[in-house]
Amino acid sequence: MPSADIAYPPLGALMDHHAFDLDGVRAPQQVAREKVRETCSKGAQDDIALVASELVGNALQHTDDGPLELTLDIYQRGMAVGVADGDPDVTAVPVRPAQPPAPAGAGDKDIPEGGRGLFLVDLCSTERTVEQRHGGKVITAFIPLAGGR
Repeated sequence: MPSADIAYPPLGALMDHHAFDLDGVRAPQQVAREKVRETCSKGAQDDIALVASELVGNALQHTDDGPLELTLDIYQRGMAVGVADGDPDVTAVPVRPAQPPAPAGAGDKDIPEGGRGLFLVDLCSTERTVEQRHGGKVITAFIPLAGGR
């Protein structure tokens, strides 16, 4: 599971660590957004809630067990949002997308509904990591905040 041992020097010193159990939670994306609002300052809530919701949604959609834990690590100059799941396949998570998903077919102007989650996460964060941990994996997005916490 994600833990407070995640260090990310560009965000400064770790000031606070929050871990929330999502295993078996009925509406984990909603719970993730609520935990962000309870934990984060108002100016940062929208981007962080989006990142948390997208990472939890990906775990729901792409793993058998869904999301197991959400962590919110507060640093001097930003936050780290981590979501752990029970699937150890780190290769299933693409590297940082360079561009949004392309339309499905030639001449199709509509961007597909699926495949935008990690693109949105990457727009809001400076880095995203994927690590195997305790029989599963954790995806962590690092988000700098103007003026710090």
